[in-house]
Amino acid sequence: ASSERLWREDKIYDIIIVLGHNDSPPKPNLGSAIFLHIARENYKPTKGCVAIASKDMFELLPMLSGKIDIKIF
Repeated sequence: ASSERLWREDKIYDIIIVLGHNDSPPKPNLGSAIFLHIARENYKPTKGCVAIASKDMFELLPMLSGKIDIKIF
């Protein structure tokens, strides 16, 4: 088992939206825990997540309610 430290000084995980991936039910060795979170400065790469600018995250949040599908293209 592994985990990523979610309490960070760079604040990229201050807001996390869980994107469904290999979670119903999870299958070994197919990865899991893909998040939509705040992007690092200059959009440096993530470890497999999706990241957007904090201003865009705060614009998106009020649009989310109940069970909503977010499609990443």
